[in-house]
Amino acid sequence: MTEYAKLVISVDSTQVNNADKSLLRLEGTAGKAEKAAGSLGRTLGRAAAAVGTYLSVREVARAAETYTNLTNRLRLVTSGTEELAIAQESLFDIAQRSRQPLAETAELYQRVATNQQQLGLTSAGVGRIVETINKSLAVSGTSAESAAGAITQLGQAFASGQLRGEELNSVLENAPALAQALAKGMGVTVGELRQLGQEGELTAKKVVDALLDQSEAIDQSFGTIKPTISSALTTVNNSFTQLIGKMDESSDASSGAAGQIMELARVLSDPDTIKAAQELAGGIAGAFTTIVKGARETVGVV
Repeated sequence: MTEYAKLVISVDSTQVNNADKSLLRLEGTAGKAEKAAGSLGRTLGRAAAAVGTYLSVREVARAAETYTNLTNRLRLVTSGTEELAIAQESLFDIAQRSRQPLAETAELYQRVATNQQQLGLTSAGVGRIVETINKSLAVSGTSAESAAGAITQLGQAFASGQLRGEELNSVLENAPALAQALAKGMGVTVGELRQLGQEGELTAKKVVDALLDQSEAIDQSFGTIKPTISSALTTVNNSFTQLIGKMDESSDASSGAAGQIMELARVLSDPDTIKAAQELAGGIAGAFTTIVKGARETVGVV
């Protein structure tokens, strides 16, 4: 009986010693993991700063590019610096009053202005029809994405001289208020617009005349709706785009974008970043393995 007790105690002691060794290995491995995590944290701190800078630079670069593109559009339909400046200001005011994206508004403005003689429009008339279309989209409750698509489709219709096919479908599906105003201005029903489009009766001139006829009614309807968070953010984005665009024109504020992006690439590919990430991954894997092994060896003690 005494020999049996000694044997049990010996076995139990061995298990306890094994468990102690496992815990020591776990502490060592955990220490390595903690050290690697600290190293990675410092390295990734620099990477995070670079990423934050990249995101900021990206937004600035995007705004500067948007403003440059819309300015180039306006240059196609204006003559001289003074006329361009007036068109830029008019375009921004239209986009803000109607709470629609600046870039898409510029595209529509340029398409209409390119054909303003054929449409019988003055410069003020171009602005008026663009604002009427924009406001009708807001009255329709169209999402920012759908509104942008509808504006683009209408711009294409003005460029081709006809509203039909995909362009007409976009208006009927995404801009019901615009479709209703167009139908009322032409003295037909909304259902008849599709047939008129197929017959080639929805010329750009007829569309413009019908919408101008309903412009005051659309103004009144627009005045009754409250701004949504989405539309409010659109005006903020428009203001940001104009601000960056004006700064870029005078001081080339976006010139450092490429350099900042390259710095991000350098930090992420830095050997220290890669090594710290690998050490952390190895430390976590080793700690997990030790925990499992230690648990198995300790089961006998429990």
